[in-house]
Amino acid sequence: MKQTPARRLRSAYSAARYERRGDERFQLLSFCNARLDSLSAHDRGSSINNLHLSPRSANCLNKVGVVSLGHLVDFASAGPRRLPAAGTQSVAEIFTALQAIAVNIRQDGNTDWMEYADNLGLKVLPSGVNASISPSEFLRLFPKVTSEAVRLRFGPRECLVYRSYVLQGSQGNVSLGQIARRIGFTRQLMALLKDSALSMVKGALLEDEYTGCSFRFAPAFVAPLRRLRHAVATRGIAVLSFDGWRDLLDEVWGISPREVGKLDSVILSHLGCHVVYPSSKGSRRMVVAAGGRAAPYRATVLYAERLLRRRFPNGLLPEEILDKLPAKAKHDLSVTELKNVLTAIPGLERSLAGGRFRLSLASLGRISDQLERILATRGAPMGMRELAEELSQYKGRKGSKRTPRHLAVIMSDDARFKCIGRSGIWGLTEWDFETNKITDLAAFFLRASNQAMTEEELYRLILARRPVGTKSVRTVLRDDPRFRRTGRRSWELKDRTVGT
Repeated sequence: MKQTPARRLRSAYSAARYERRGDERFQLLSFCNARLDSLSAHDRGSSINNLHLSPRSANCLNKVGVVSLGHLVDFASAGPRRLPAAGTQSVAEIFTALQAIAVNIRQDGNTDWMEYADNLGLKVLPSGVNASISPSEFLRLFPKVTSEAVRLRFGPRECLVYRSYVLQGSQGNVSLGQIARRIGFTRQLMALLKDSALSMVKGALLEDEYTGCSFRFAPAFVAPLRRLRHAVATRGIAVLSFDGWRDLLDEVWGISPREVGKLDSVILSHLGCHVVYPSSKGSRRMVVAAGGRAAPYRATVLYAERLLRRRFPNGLLPEEILDKLPAKAKHDLSVTELKNVLTAIPGLERSLAGGRFRLSLASLGRISDQLERILATRGAPMGMRELAEELSQYKGRKGSKRTPRHLAVIMSDDARFKCIGRSGIWGLTEWDFETNKITDLAAFFLRASNQAMTEEELYRLILARRPVGTKSVRTVLRDDPRFRRTGRRSWELKDRTVGT
């Protein structure tokens, strides 16, 4: 007849012995089985948390320096050893675990943990899963299986908190306090129960930490999540863009964002990562790896956005941004990590010239910066009406005036712009173009040639220096007393000694 867990525990009591020294009573542990000598190095290095011991039994072993299965085997096989603070039940529990290990060692030296769980009467979650499962099936089973694990370990109260906040609340914009009020708990109790449940599930899924657990996850169930954790760890970076996280899911699991649905944040929380929502309006999410804090990355987004919006509207290279950030916003960021953080800035784009990061034209805060971007994109001087029409395509701040007259005032007060004569055509100061009037340029070329020139010849020469219309040359020369017509379309200076 197969022994029940209670029968095994009672039979193990007979193996528990104790000694008394003065007023203290010490339980003695002794277990020797030749099969344990064939235990593989991998299993010997596994934690005692893998044995489903009670918290008290695990603490008793930790106090004497036993932290791995190999340490426990050596400790127990060395003869009767004292276990301070251990009761008869703790010693019997450890004895039973060692006995189950010895029975279930395979020929390759590894332990058959499913048979181990069966011998101890543990519940395997999910039941009936022997072969590998697909990531889609894992996502379908995940909420139900992990909720059952929390119920078995802690009870219905923690299970309610886990389902309400970890599985559902983290998928939307519902705070911990709102959920606490909804189910009648204080926020402090809610946070405590949530942390306990999430920590237990993470430990069991990723590290085989089953202390105090009366269940065990099937290897096929934990495999997809562990593959994903390995892929995140091999990236070697502390922060991912959310698009990078979605690409990683597609690479490792081969599933689309639609299949993951709202479980993105849930999976990340069980990997020890978390989604960061920067405080700036319209900012996009990013993923901070396990152990990272959200506040420094929020500061990086804030300061980088200010740099690009206020001081460097034409953009900066990632190395330049990193150099200009204050110390509290750097926190040992690599260039790759900085690029991932920058993707959270709303309206960020990568310029084609030099690969600089800059804000989009619509995201720039000053009209003068927007005008500079428009001119730089066009690459040629533009008329004021044309600039106003181009700028009207982008939403401005409330109350801002962007008529041609107002734009002319803005550009005339900014050294980045210069006007071409009185034409109303504006360009960037950094461009090499002529700002003199058409008549002054015509006089210069006529004097240099010392002979009459046709309107076509003057047009080509002036156009190389500044914008000019095909009919503008004739109009301005006709109205200027310095010139006289020598033919139907040819002109010369009246006084060739007059300079420009």
